[in-house]
Amino acid sequence: MTLMAVDFGTKRIGVAVTDRAEKIALPLASLAVRSEADGVDKIARIAAEREVREIVLGLPLGRHGDDSRMSEVVRAFAEKLRAAVSVPVTFSDESYTTKLAEAPMMEAGMSAKKRRGRVDAGAATLLLRAVLDSRHSSDG
Repeated sequence: MTLMAVDFGTKRIGVAVTDRAEKIALPLASLAVRSEADGVDKIARIAAEREVREIVLGLPLGRHGDDSRMSEVVRAFAEKLRAAVSVPVTFSDESYTTKLAEAPMMEAGMSAKKRRGRVDAGAATLLLRAVLDSRHSSDG
């Protein structure tokens, strides 16, 4: 069983998974999606194939930790995803993950076109790493 993190977007969805020991966060995909339903279907399929035990959905909160317009869209997506999967769908603050994922790519001179295909999976990986770090620090 593994954990999956999802960086939701209306055009692309970033996906990252852990190894089976849940020690390492690995980028899996940046999925192009045509609709919310398409996104739900793709995430549900990956979750089943990867035997995911939990899906962590990045929640874009405002600067003061309050809901933003996009966080409401993500919450609605989560409800549809919960109906399509048999595992818990939880939230974790995703503030700045996209900017943090994109920064080293920009510094390396990667074009915007190349970044577009990688930044979403990178953001999901950073989100998942933060979740793992938080959970492991509370274990000990």
